[in-house]
Amino acid sequence: MLTDIAHDIEVLQAFFAKQAAWITTEYAKLSSARGADSRSSEEVESDLFHTQGPGSIEELVCRMTVNELNSLVEAALQGTLVRVTNESFFPRRAKEGSPLKLVYTLNRGELDQELVEAGLELQLLEGYRAALEIKEITEGNKHRQRLRPVPRWHKAANTLVPNASVVPGATDEWISTYELNLNAVAQYLVSAKSFIQATLQAKPSAV
Repeated sequence: MLTDIAHDIEVLQAFFAKQAAWITTEYAKLSSARGADSRSSEEVESDLFHTQGPGSIEELVCRMTVNELNSLVEAALQGTLVRVTNESFFPRRAKEGSPLKLVYTLNRGELDQELVEAGLELQLLEGYRAALEIKEITEGNKHRQRLRPVPRWHKAANTLVPNASVVPGATDEWISTYELNLNAVAQYLVSAKSFIQATLQAKPSAV
């Protein structure tokens, strides 16, 4: 396996803990200052979300942590696929291009499908739900300007329809963002670590 997942998780946990401590301290300082000098809500909001404010830093740290967690989850899935199949190349499902794909070039859907066909029941592993949520948030960060899944075209109905989000907190609005915070991401760290450990130890069921 190219990635030392256990080491990288520890590094990520240390990074997150250090940043979370700073953010929490800065929130406390601003709260004290607000009570002391009776500043307006607009001034407080400006302090929270200027380029070095704790609100802005919290949002960035949360996105960075979730994105890195998704990378580590995928590294664990790739390593597990190689382990249980003893293969590094897999048939390309698309009609065009090379007939084979290296495990590291499989997209997430292809990777999950290969694991299922190898006899792994991912949905039964501890932390699986969190891994799905992390995946969706990361895709939103990368491809949708941090939005939840956007409406999709329903061919039969000839109209746009809502696209479901697996992440808690979804509203009836068709366009909405993720509301990440330190507490939610701290739980993702715990759950993703459990899923990664379970994945790396998983054995194929009888097929």
